[in-house]
Amino acid sequence: MNFGRIVHMDMNCFETSAALYVRLSRDDNGEKADSIETQQKLLESFAEKNFPQKPLKIYTDDNVSGVTFDRPALKQLKEDAKRGLVDTLIIKDLSRLGRSNARTLLFLEEAELMGLRIITA
Repeated sequence: MNFGRIVHMDMNCFETSAALYVRLSRDDNGEKADSIETQQKLLESFAEKNFPQKPLKIYTDDNVSGVTFDRPALKQLKEDAKRGLVDTLIIKDLSRLGRSNARTLLFLEEAELMGLRIITA
């Protein structure tokens, strides 16, 4: 599992990180429509362009369904946001957070209360 990996960080100052969250599950045929690496590169490129000086942390749930919100990397991301380590979440689209619209909206509300800004790339 690859969550919480620091891509770059200036250790001379404390700054909150931007979180890149990537999730991929297999489709009905057991094949991946897109790769984790492709999704991650897209988000890294977006972050470098829009937040060039901001440290990045990558949270990855590979081959985990979006139906459940009980995912290791997503749970770690929430903990880091609660501790003030992450203040911006960059995702490919809202389906990466979850497949249930109602639960995704609850997550968005919880994120707002934690001060977590969510951006889709």
